[in-house]
This record gives sequence, C-alpha cells and structure tokens, in this order.
Amino acid sequence: MHRSTVDKVLHNREGVSQEVRERVQKIIDEYQYKPNPIGQALKKQEKPIKIGVLLWNCNFRCIDDRNFSFLPFR
Repeated sequence: MHRSTVDKVLHNREGVSQEVRERVQKIIDEYQYKPNPIGQALKKQEKPIKIGVLLWNCNFRCIDDRNFSFLPFR
C-alpha cells in the first residue's frame, strides 16, 4: 500500500476505493494510530527551526566554529 493512499484515508480525501479505505482504516484502528501533534506542528511551521546546544566544560575542539554562531551564556 502506498503512503499517499494512507494519507488520503487519514484525511478523508477522494481517490481511494471503499474496499481499500476499509482495509486501511482497519489497520489504523488495530494499531490505535494517533497523529503525532509535535510532528504536525513542525510541518505547519513557516519559520525555520533554531536549535540551541549548551556545552559545559568543552575544552576540546570538537566543533568547527566557522559553521556555527555562538552566543555568550550569562
């Protein structure tokens, strides 16, 4: 079964026969599938995500700081 078929069933879209829709729905119910709210929020987000990393006692040069911008931690 193709990913787009499952997507059509999940979002109640056209283009899937009733037989296939019922098979997919049976599997969804059997595995108690619930959409991940964090994944949905990330998909809807329009701005790029910024990830911060805090390093304590990082006395070794494991990161090439030319590829990162560092802000002082106060």
